[in-house]
Amino acid sequence: MHVFFSYLMFVLGIFSVAFPSMATDTNQVLEPKGALCIVRADHKIVLIHESLTRKMSLPGGKIARGETPELAAQRETWEETGLAVKVKKLLGKTERAYFFECASESDVIAYELNNVLDGHELPVWFAPHYGVEVSSAMLIEPEALDAALYRYPDQWQTVKQLFAEADDQPASYVGNLVVAAPVANQIELNWIMNLQRAVNSLPDSLVIAVNKLAWWVNQLSNPVVLLLLFPLLYWKFGLHFAYRVFYLVAITSLVCIVARQTFALPRPHVYIPAIELSHSDGYSMPSLALALWSSVGILVLNAFERLSLNRYFGGFVLALMGIMLANFYSGSEFIVDMLVGSVFGILTAWHIIRLEDKPGVDLEKLICSRTSWGLLAIVAAVLTLIFQTPVFTMLLATLVTACGIIWTGKESSDYISFREMVFVILLLLFVNEVVSFSATLVSTSSLMSLAAQTLRFPLLLLVFNVSAQRTHKTH
Repeated sequence: MHVFFSYLMFVLGIFSVAFPSMATDTNQVLEPKGALCIVRADHKIVLIHESLTRKMSLPGGKIARGETPELAAQRETWEETGLAVKVKKLLGKTERAYFFECASESDVIAYELNNVLDGHELPVWFAPHYGVEVSSAMLIEPEALDAALYRYPDQWQTVKQLFAEADDQPASYVGNLVVAAPVANQIELNWIMNLQRAVNSLPDSLVIAVNKLAWWVNQLSNPVVLLLLFPLLYWKFGLHFAYRVFYLVAITSLVCIVARQTFALPRPHVYIPAIELSHSDGYSMPSLALALWSSVGILVLNAFERLSLNRYFGGFVLALMGIMLANFYSGSEFIVDMLVGSVFGILTAWHIIRLEDKPGVDLEKLICSRTSWGLLAIVAAVLTLIFQTPVFTMLLATLVTACGIIWTGKESSDYISFREMVFVILLLLFVNEVVSFSATLVSTSSLMSLAAQTLRFPLLLLVFNVSAQRTHKTH
């Protein structure tokens, strides 16, 4: 148990290194350390949807050392919404932050279509913190937002009062921004709209069925779903194969996430919010989901000795095409994003298979070695320091946990029974729900929200490993 707490404290220590600006979230302060902008346009307020807390908040953030509150409010608003604003006056302040009235230096551009909150989405994919701290931004009437959806519910009434004191400015509404997309993406956007029109021309019952099917298929993009696959692989192929797949997933994830941050190409619904049928945010080039499922599928087919032109391979290809069609139809990813992701996944799996067939190479020993996992963790640590984004912090914490499991070297059972597999899957689902619920309790703190999300996969990995060790003792 002391090993578990040691790694828990180590993982928590990662936050202060990767995100030093968040480390002061829970400190007692005498003066406000934050600066927020109230931007009023067309009698609506600009709010952002935070990636970590999943709550709405005003654009703004921490005041940097040597920076005035006014400059901090302007800088943070640009980084989070892409709006270049000018502070007009101080509206008020709390113990945490200054509230400024800010005016955009140009018309605020928003989409015509109302979203699920009855707000109008803003095009923010070019904002520096899009996909990192912010998943979206919108214009919304203050009275239309439930206070529970605001990051600090007890302050929402104050925000509405300050909003009433701000001057209004014009806003322009557009149907879409297809012309802002790359040429290849513009073609695909037209395909998505035509596909959705064709489906909507069907009877209502069929439209509902198709949309629900697409939504369920899109859930395969959730990393938790892939993690639940490991007990199944453990049961069918043994623990060493499960670790081999996990090693493959780690490498593929690192490559794809770096590529995403480099290309910085948004998802289809960013250009046309009306086509979003399943929630997704951040960048999508290359598709991480297709990369992971392609790599895992190739490795599983090879384990079954079915990696050739046969019905099993054909079924695998059809399954990938089904995932691609669902993601494309729901406006989550472009075809080119998914094709590139699939190629990434296939190439990483192919290299693992080549190593397995190479004379003189003990693949199991290589993958289960401390050196291999240590190098992966070092690479992830360097990337975390370079990019300083939550996704790299989460990946680093998971790899550090994997290193701890490998380095402790406790013996585990090679196989588990079907009943044990079902138990482990249910246990992982339970732990995942506990983490999700815990995250809602700390949504007012950026640091604690980051901690909750970052600890999710290390905890699930530890639960999986402990289950394997307990199974070994009972056998």
